[in-house]
Amino acid sequence: MLDAGRRKWSSSFGFVMASVGAALGLGNIWGFPYKLGQGGGCVYLLFYLFFVLFAGFPVLIGELAIGRETGLPAYKAYRAFGKKYAVAGFCSLAACFIILSYYSFFGGMTLRHLFACLGLDIPSALYWHLLFMFITLAIVMLGVQKGVEQSCKLMVPALIVILIYIAASTLSLPTAGKALRFLFAPDFSKLSFKTVATALTQVFFSLSLGQGCMITYGSYMSKKSGLLKEAAMIPLFDTGTAVLAAAAVMPAVFACGMQPTLGPELMFKAVPAVFARLRGGQALAALFFVTVFFAALTSAVSMLETLVSEAEAGGKIGRKKASALIGALCAVAGVPICLCCSGSSGYGLFYIYEFISQHIFMCASSLMTCLLVARAWKPNRAIPAAFGRDCRTGRLWAFCLKYVTPPLLLFVMLSAFFL
Repeated sequence: MLDAGRRKWSSSFGFVMASVGAALGLGNIWGFPYKLGQGGGCVYLLFYLFFVLFAGFPVLIGELAIGRETGLPAYKAYRAFGKKYAVAGFCSLAACFIILSYYSFFGGMTLRHLFACLGLDIPSALYWHLLFMFITLAIVMLGVQKGVEQSCKLMVPALIVILIYIAASTLSLPTAGKALRFLFAPDFSKLSFKTVATALTQVFFSLSLGQGCMITYGSYMSKKSGLLKEAAMIPLFDTGTAVLAAAAVMPAVFACGMQPTLGPELMFKAVPAVFARLRGGQALAALFFVTVFFAALTSAVSMLETLVSEAEAGGKIGRKKASALIGALCAVAGVPICLCCSGSSGYGLFYIYEFISQHIFMCASSLMTCLLVARAWKPNRAIPAAFGRDCRTGRLWAFCLKYVTPPLLLFVMLSAFFL
């Protein structure tokens, strides 16, 4: 089952940075703050942390273990456990493709705002979308170690350091106290089924689950590396960065008198507006969009790498040709998003893309992962493969994938139609 010729990470640190980079995306710096605002602040945060522990992390371990055990990319890894599980592979790749197509638009918008801070503003959303995709493509073409791994080793630490600096700056604003109370003071009057469903969906999107990314990255792991310890770093960094981003953005939102329930406009309107009022605000705004660009790029790289890895696994097409072809297809698929989201029609098409990719394909793929571990792989084989001698943690993991996570995923899928 194992592909002996599969590329490998050069080090455990490289794997952690690449995987954290896949998780640290716009879902943390853009999506988490505005969804937290719409969900009532701390109430949303409490559910988010619960779901990270009992839903997101078990599926994350499952995906990494499947990839490491088979040494294959997502579709082929699922299919190795039986033809019926190929459906999960298809769903993960479909989610990955759709998300990357609209992700590139928002990544391009971070570049546009970054250059606007530096005095250069080209208003064409299509231009920035194509530029962002080209940068993503260039990194993936360099390969796993020289491209994906090395870029994440540089960008992830830089991202975190810059975000800490920005949070320290915005938390010095007079509105910081109000923002922190909003974030961390419980208000259970805001609790609703929609809050719960949104928090759970955000966990899977933020951790890059159900998209094939973690299976692909797991397939590059050595079987000698410790899975649990390295995997635990991913939700730790991911969640910490999401909370840090909220602490950096929310004081800016309140300082501008804007509502924390704003949607995608939150990052592109509120943050530049408040930075414009601060001393040295233009430089601070530029730093912020550098951070957001790094976050968007590392995630986009993981998605394109997942699709390219699948295409080249059969040996019929090389990495550069596969990268160019898939990058071009994603760029074309993102054009309608550019035309709609930058025009008068607003973000309606984006929400359709988001609904299909997250609530249908991602959830279906993650649900099939749970079934695969419980029925095809079987816990008595899966636990030693994933956890070695740590059977107690392994049994808790298998219990979550069998009895806890599937009902939660079904709830997310149904809530998308009824809430």
